[in-house]
Amino acid sequence: MAARRARVREDTTIIDQSTSLNERDKLILKTLVLNSKTTTTDIANKLNISDVATRRRIKRLEEDGTILFYTTILNPKRLGFNVVAHMLIETEPSRIDEVARELAELPNVVDLGTLLGDASIYAVVWAADLEDLEKIVREHIGKISYIKKIHTYLLAKPYKINGVKLGNGRVPYDGRGEA
Repeated sequence: MAARRARVREDTTIIDQSTSLNERDKLILKTLVLNSKTTTTDIANKLNISDVATRRRIKRLEEDGTILFYTTILNPKRLGFNVVAHMLIETEPSRIDEVARELAELPNVVDLGTLLGDASIYAVVWAADLEDLEKIVREHIGKISYIKKIHTYLLAKPYKINGVKLGNGRVPYDGRGEA
């Protein structure tokens, strides 16, 4: 018997699964995640509430830490970084934070966090090409004390970034860096 796929609405996101937000706050967050430059007036019109009420809701979401900050999602290939490497790094258990802080200082490390499991740290590294990646690992990451092992996986094609599906009509992407 073939497995059935769960039916999910096309515009459903992780935000919809939150049990701590009301529907208006969810719509505000979904709108801002898709385009953080959306005006409060546009959001207010979507919600059918005043601009002032919308600003107040956004301010509360910022102050309670739901919205950490606003940013722009960059396309590494458009910046000349043709290799995106996801690394799982094993370290001495007592040195995880120390190693993570050192990795955070490297400009090519664009995402970084600690893990529970076989690996201690994950890092996303952007490099111009494989030769550049090898140099970053050899001359920088590999020289950090207390790293025991690095598992490297090269990203072939992204399908979703920050909860937003790519190539869905709203965020065009062809997998070669063409947005």
